[in-house]
Amino acid sequence: MEHSWWLSIGMGIGIVGVHAVVRVLAHYFAFSASDQRQFLLLELGGLGGRMVLVFGAVALVGFFLPVRIAVFVSTVIVLLILSVIVETFLIARRMDRGTLGF
Repeated sequence: MEHSWWLSIGMGIGIVGVHAVVRVLAHYFAFSASDQRQFLLLELGGLGGRMVLVFGAVALVGFFLPVRIAVFVSTVIVLLILSVIVETFLIARRMDRGTLGF
């Protein structure tokens, strides 16, 4: 059972890591869009896809791996909140510089 703590934390970090990669790809494709409508479609579609990805991954890990659910879900939630804070900071900084991409 000692390993289930580390497995729980590791799986949480792994899921949020995959989420971060998909987030970067979604932003890359959205910022290379030709107009604002396509940008919004790619950005919101990417958000929906990431939400489904995280929820599905959390459900699969919770059902099939011997993780401590509280530790695992807490790790995922804390890392997602931290990633949103960092992303908001980076976007605000790009907006101040005028390099948002439009």
